[in-house]
Amino acid sequence: MQGEVTADARELFRASANRVYTSAHAPSGIGTLSERMLHAILKGYLCPDTTCHEQKVGRYHADILQEGRIYEIQTRRLDRLRPKLDALLDEYEITVVYPIAVSKTLSWLDPADGTLTPPRKSPRHGSIYDSLYELYSVREYLLHPHFHFRAVLCEMQEFKLLTGYGPQRKRRAPRAERIPTALVGDCCLEKPSDYARLLPPALQSPFTLSDLSKAAGIPPAAAWRAVQVYLTLGLVGRAGKAGRANLYAVAEGAYAE
Repeated sequence: MQGEVTADARELFRASANRVYTSAHAPSGIGTLSERMLHAILKGYLCPDTTCHEQKVGRYHADILQEGRIYEIQTRRLDRLRPKLDALLDEYEITVVYPIAVSKTLSWLDPADGTLTPPRKSPRHGSIYDSLYELYSVREYLLHPHFHFRAVLCEMQEFKLLTGYGPQRKRRAPRAERIPTALVGDCCLEKPSDYARLLPPALQSPFTLSDLSKAAGIPPAAAWRAVQVYLTLGLVGRAGKAGRANLYAVAEGAYAE
């Protein structure tokens, strides 16, 4: 499940990407941009009207303020939005937008001489279930009627700097830039029942954290966070133990539309 996208949405995404590519956000500026290309492209995709971008709301700035709705693009660490949510959520509809790389290519940039390695396809693949790890840190807002979540799934090109540790300087190397190259999915979660889409269809009930990890294709630590999100939303309940492992059961009607 990744959210279907229309031909019009794909074209809107391509148009935004082209505008950013040909603007001051050029590849020659990788690693030095004041605004990352991923963030800029998503802003243009969500709202082509640039007069709605970077609007002041109280003592905060909204990435997009359009017809009374705020869009906040957060590529990681959703917990950083908590002060803004506390201040604005009662007055504004807020959609948190979280990009996910379903596939990516990786290139290494040597800042010493500017050389760039040819892109290589990464074996890692992302999915909508990756958002559960981040949703854990804002789970108490998920049932607020003004809180909405939108996962934008893309193919991406990633650039890392050869300034890390080890003989190849790749260990713990910083990411310089992520550039979305194609729109793959767009999943909007507007109301509590929508979050049932974050339950893997292959998940059998009752289940353990290990079962969830396998069904969703996420690490065990992420599975624990996912369960806490499910519990908050009432999608699952505790169902005893199997040996030392906790059991969880999908709530009746959780998969219903």
